[in-house]
Amino acid sequence: MDALAVTPYKLVRLDVTDQKLWVSPKEVDIGAKSSVSEFGVLQFKKDCEIALSSICKKALDKCPLKYSVVLNMMCLDPNTMYSKPDECLQKMRCLIQKFVQDNQLAGTKMATLITNSNVLRRRAMEKQEQLLVLDTDIEKHAAELRQLSDS
Repeated sequence: MDALAVTPYKLVRLDVTDQKLWVSPKEVDIGAKSSVSEFGVLQFKKDCEIALSSICKKALDKCPLKYSVVLNMMCLDPNTMYSKPDECLQKMRCLIQKFVQDNQLAGTKMATLITNSNVLRRRAMEKQEQLLVLDTDIEKHAAELRQLSDS
């Protein structure tokens, strides 16, 4: 089901007020048997659904992942930096712009940070290219060694 949350980002974007995602009232267990009418039990279960939905909505509204700063700080994860460098660069720019907009960072520092991030990204790409060249050389030498050992 697409509505199930897989990541924290998707979890905070989940619409808990959508009744399609709710469990049906007949599947809600209220505990021990009681002498309440079937209508009373059904009404109680329905009220519980509504209360739980509103509690979840309030909790998710105050979740830190709703804030752009927290969301964009996910780019600081080294695994994400390596696997999705373009996405991280975009999030880093948004983060820096937010800091400048809130007067927490000077404009000149922003330019310096963007320049430094571009330099680091370029270096990472160069290192990646060097690794590919080394891998090719290693495979070539391994093939030569196999030929020599077969002879």
